[in-house]
Amino acid sequence: MIPNQWYAILESNEIKKGKIVGVTRMGENMVAWRNTKGELSLMADKCPHRGVALSAGKLTGDCIQCPFHGFEYNTNGICTLVPANGKNAEPPKALHVRSYPVREEHGFVYIWWGEPRDEYPPVPWFESIPDTMVYATLKDHWANHYSRAIENQLDVVHLPFIHHNTIGRGNRIHSPQYHRARQPHAGQRANYDRGEPLAGRPPHQPVGLQRTGRGPKAEETLRDAQAGSPPVPAIPLRKHLAELDCRWPPHRGGLCPD
Repeated sequence: MIPNQWYAILESNEIKKGKIVGVTRMGENMVAWRNTKGELSLMADKCPHRGVALSAGKLTGDCIQCPFHGFEYNTNGICTLVPANGKNAEPPKALHVRSYPVREEHGFVYIWWGEPRDEYPPVPWFESIPDTMVYATLKDHWANHYSRAIENQLDVVHLPFIHHNTIGRGNRIHSPQYHRARQPHAGQRANYDRGEPLAGRPPHQPVGLQRTGRGPKAEETLRDAQAGSPPVPAIPLRKHLAELDCRWPPHRGGLCPD
């Protein structure tokens, strides 16, 4: 994992008061729980005394209790009670469970994975998503390394093959073909020669691409220049495209919706 970053590891509603949640994140066993005020704690799922999993214990007041000898730890991982030594005995300083910096935002639990700091940066979020939007979550456990899952999600070109009958249905693989327009008179339709590269247009002069009809036989028309305007820019067009409508100015100043 990239160090010194916030990572979402759970949904906030998964950790309810009075419930202990044991999870494996970042290759480590962790335990999440809340005290009586609802404050969240995330710590290593291992009692420093004999290494027993704290997730197998129970909650007592504002502490989590080890199931082996009853040692109790607060939300900061500090041991507050060693029953065998008596209630009034101060626990040894060495009895401390590693705790992780956590934040709860946007309905998720974030863990800081990196070096401790006096002040932590804010949890990143999408600035373009307003608070009025809602979302839903779905969990699907994959038995592989997280980097393979990211790679798979970015690899969209495998969809027509492995997922040809589900999410890849209807996708086609086309070799990019480029076309160059012969300069037409104003309002004329111009035939395009397949395989010839399109000339370049300055970026401030957009081209309108309009799709008419549906399915693989649909036509796409390029609204471009009248006589004397700059040449047509390089745009890959579909195999079935035979001719384009060349008029200027482009429709709505850019690409046209279907």
